[in-house]
Amino acid sequence: MEHPIFRNVCNKKWATDLRNKLREFLEQNIPKNASPQLFHWYANFKKKVGLHREEGNELARVDHISPEAAELKEKILVLQKHYVALEGREQYAKSTLIESQSKWTLFSKDILNIAKELLHTLDALQVNQSINKVPLPPINDKL
Repeated sequence: MEHPIFRNVCNKKWATDLRNKLREFLEQNIPKNASPQLFHWYANFKKKVGLHREEGNELARVDHISPEAAELKEKILVLQKHYVALEGREQYAKSTLIESQSKWTLFSKDILNIAKELLHTLDALQVNQSINKVPLPPINDKL
């Protein structure tokens, strides 16, 4: 209020003059019975969605809903059922995959143990070079 530039702006007379000028402008440029466009948009929204204003100033669903909303609600229910079914399939696929992997791991271990036993048996029989032209030392090194 003491600054020389803002002194004229920060007083009651300036605020009152501005309010009066705004009121005059609005009265001249907006018809008296015209409601803001936002009210029209809201009324249109209420018609589409099927909402109405209750006494407590809260929005509540009307018993009847628009055909578009009913169709969307039906589609949502179908999609939710499909989603639940897909979740069940996913769980089944996961458990089947884990079971299959564990079976293959056990099978591989069994084959490895059989190969080790075979090499130990061949070693005990003193077969050191090859069987049917298959060299044994590289196989033994791998095991």
